Order: sequence, then structure tokens, then C-alpha cells
Amino acid sequence: MSLRPSIAPLSPRGAVWGRSLAAGLICVWALVLSAKASAEIVIVPDPMAAPEYGELAGAVSLLVRSYLVTGQRGIVPRRELALAIEALTGSAPGKSLTVPGDLAPKLIERMAADALILWELQVGQKGTTVAGTMVGPGGKRLLRIAAAAATGDVAELARRLAKRIAPAI
Repeated sequence: MSLRPSIAPLSPRGAVWGRSLAAGLICVWALVLSAKASAEIVIVPDPMAAPEYGELAGAVSLLVRSYLVTGQRGIVPRRELALAIEALTGSAPGKSLTVPGDLAPKLIERMAADALILWELQVGQKGTTVAGTMVGPGGKRLLRIAAAAATGDVAELARRLAKRIAPAI
């Protein structure tokens, strides 16, 4: 009595087709994952600050942006941010690109962004601190942000802020 397998072995042509299908599915899966990662757009304006600390706030913002512009993260360019602020408010933003809280949802919608950082820089006797929130569409809070560093240590302050923000984006 001979035993016959209940499933016939694949022909060489069927095996090739199966491998091609598997490779195609892996490619589609990789494209979907990469498309999702590159779709994230974040608006990083300058932190609100007292007029005498405007340049310091701008430096912190630029350093944080430079830390975050890696990989698939999409940080809105400053020029585009300035144009969007001007379009929404009717006046040029000036030297610092700060965004008031009431303008955030409109700006997120206009720029088709996923998030915007609202923050404030303060300089005190104990050092420089930046605190704020990352908001999403509709002004929904996504993340609280806070960091401090010694007065004048802008690079360390920016590094700490970027380290806090990066996992969220």
C-alpha cells in the first residue's frame, strides 16, 4: 500500500509566483510604514519671551529645529511659517516668529501640520527655562514640554528640549 501526499508539491512555476507575491507584500508594507513616518509635519515657532530675550528665544528655536531635522521628521521652514502667520493675521510677523495660543489651531489647519509647539522662555537668577506644550489639530494638547539650563548655556537647553520633543514626533 503506497501513501500519497494529500497536497501536491508546488511546481517550480508556482514556487516562483509565491516568492514574488511575498516579496511584493513586504515592499507594500515597507512603503506604507515609510509614508506614515514621513507624513508628520511639526511647526516650531520661536518661544514667547520678554523683548530683551528675543534673540535668545530665536537661538533656542533654531538649535531645537536643527536637532529635530533628522530622519523622516518634517519641520516647517521658517519662511513658510512667516508667510502663513502673515496670511492669517494680515501683518508681517517681524523678527521673531512667535505664535499666540489662539492662532495655533488655524495655523495647524492652514499648513496641514500634525502639531505645533507653544512655549515660553524665561530667564531668572537660577538659569534659563523653557516650558510649554505641543498641540495638535483643534488645539488638543499632545505633550508638555519643560527644560532648564544654566544662563547662557543655549546649546544644553536646546538639546534637552529636543530630547523631550523628538519621541513625540
